[in-house]
Amino acid sequence: MLRILKALRDDEFGVIISAELVLVLTIAVLAMVSGLNEVATAINTELNDLSNAFGHLTSDWLQRLWQQQLQGQEFCRWFHLDRCSR
Repeated sequence: MLRILKALRDDEFGVIISAELVLVLTIAVLAMVSGLNEVATAINTELNDLSNAFGHLTSDWLQRLWQQQLQGQEFCRWFHLDRCSR
């Protein structure tokens, strides 16, 4: 039994494999972090573009529809408005 424990203590092959594994995993983690950073930046940019698009929406179509009145009171019935009574 002591001979097996001494053989395990003197065995250095696992150290090299562990060091290589730590180096490879460190590089993989750094690559994933930088990749996720780019993904987060791209998502943030797209959401910013989307918010700008919503910010530039206007209600011109509603104002034009209000002016035309869709043949009189039909506009008010369509939007369920009470303030269009003549």
